Amino acid sequence: MESDQVARYRTAVDDERRGADLIARLDAGRAAGLEVGGQTLTRAPRGVAPDHPRIDLLRHKSLHLWRTFPPDDVLHEPACLDRVADVWRAARPLAEWLADHVGPSDRPRR
Repeated sequence: MESDQVARYRTAVDDERRGADLIARLDAGRAAGLEVGGQTLTRAPRGVAPDHPRIDLLRHKSLHLWRTFPPDDVLHEPACLDRVADVWRAARPLAEWLADHVGPSDRPRR
């Protein structure tokens, strides 16, 4: 995320209602077999208390859900499309949360 997006993301995560909604969406993704990933800071961001209840999410500079599959013959079959579609469906609630609370960057493209 660009710096303006990270600022909006952290504001939303800091909000009790929106932060709880994000946690619920990430938990649903985990329940569907996805993992949470993204670039994170090693410490709390500047101005954030290290004991914040959602510090693990506030440390993120990017956030995504992902899944790996073991190498098998499905990669070469139409069922591979079903796997990809299932992951996209499971990750959609996070994508919607990010679209609603973070949105595109206001910074000009480089």
